[in-house]
Amino acid sequence: MNIQRQIEQILLEHIHAQYAENSGEARNHIRNVANGISDDQSQAFISIHEHALKIIDQGAIRTRQVYFTSTGKPVGLAYYDRPIVSKRSSKEVMACLFPTRGFDNHLEFYFSGVGDDPSRLAESFGPMRFGVPVLRAIEPANPHTVQWATGMLEIGFARSQTFRH
Repeated sequence: MNIQRQIEQILLEHIHAQYAENSGEARNHIRNVANGISDDQSQAFISIHEHALKIIDQGAIRTRQVYFTSTGKPVGLAYYDRPIVSKRSSKEVMACLFPTRGFDNHLEFYFSGVGDDPSRLAESFGPMRFGVPVLRAIEPANPHTVQWATGMLEIGFARSQTFRH
């Protein structure tokens, strides 16, 4: 199985029934995006996902598609602070997406609740969501980005657990 097919399976496996990604049209878009990603994007994405699985519950991951952004209609995975029971039952900590327009060989990230990014790779992205600042970055798919993104995920997840208790 090639790596793009593996990404497609991961994305389809994490579709949550209560979200828009559960439609036939969305599933086709997910397949098309997965078939068009580079090997570098695939390797970086899988590395990030494998790291996330070490700290985040399997039930706290869902496939996410963002509509009408400057990067097209990106698709990827969102990682939450706790398992998803229903919409708004969990808070997104990080989304790692494949841009579909204008950013070949890059990954697009959204972080909630991590605070500031000391590396300054991620910048503030619009208004706060649910009282939590959102950061956004579009970075090349490479080992440096994997290390940075997993570090940001760890920070966001640790902070979300602190605020839950």
